[in-house]
Amino acid sequence: DWAYTTIIVAEPIFSIPEDQDICYGSSVRLIATGGTSYEWFPKEGLDNPFSGSPIAAPSDTTVYSVQITNTNGCNFQGSVMINVIPEIIPRLNLEQSNLCAGSREIRLTNDSENAESISWSFGDGNTDESWETSHEFAEDGEYLVTGTLRRDKCVEKVSYDLNILELNIPNVLTRNNDGFNDVLKITSATPVQLTIYTRWGTKVFEAAEYNNDWAGDGLRSGIYFYEALLANNEVCSGWIQLLNDSE
Repeated sequence: DWAYTTIIVAEPIFSIPEDQDICYGSSVRLIATGGTSYEWFPKEGLDNPFSGSPIAAPSDTTVYSVQITNTNGCNFQGSVMINVIPEIIPRLNLEQSNLCAGSREIRLTNDSENAESISWSFGDGNTDESWETSHEFAEDGEYLVTGTLRRDKCVEKVSYDLNILELNIPNVLTRNNDGFNDVLKITSATPVQLTIYTRWGTKVFEAAEYNNDWAGDGLRSGIYFYEALLANNEVCSGWIQLLNDSE
């Protein structure tokens, strides 16, 4: 009698992921197949180094190796590189100047690290892709100014809520109780520190944060001089003519 045994030899099929790029602070799932047990090295940055599909969140570029074993005891070893794109560190600065002259211009400087490009959106329909730039708003209003920094597929955004309001300091107070120019009303987007002097330099009024309430009470008609310190440390100076109805 003859006995026959059929032995089927099948080539094991293993797979591991391709090399990948991720942004700093993000993660990626590593999917390996073909085995019943898995072990990844190094274990740092992995949520489960014994899983076939661990989540990797390395802080630096890392090469992960995996040992795969199937039900027949066949082994496979492979590796995958996770390239961590350097963290974009935004260092943007927005400032306004020439407010005393009624300017609505903003200046934007950029000292960001690890960014390759930037795009600016000014909230009024205008954009700019210069590394540093300036922009003049056509009218008063509230605007959201956004700088979008990019490196490869990674993006960081910085936004500013901006209230643009042309500075106006009237130069006449009539004080005739007609509801017009009876008090000094300053139009400003930010608080104003106001000081008022006589023509001889005597201080007659001072407010660390002016509330549009100076009417020159107790003062004679004449020319008075002011200094207005703005939030950006710009100092506006000028004169005010005070006219008393009774004089």
